[in-house]
Amino acid sequence: MDIIFYHPTFDTPFWITELEKQLPGSRVREWKPGDNQPADYAL
Repeated sequence: MDIIFYHPTFDTPFWITELEKQLPGSRVREWKPGDNQPADYAL
């Protein structure tokens, strides 16, 4: 499962690590402008 994560004020590396721990097998990446790659979910 591919997940894009973005929040302007959250500690993004912390949240990516925690999401991957809680969702085994998921791949979480930080959304950045220009990221047009597909994802199953966006947070």
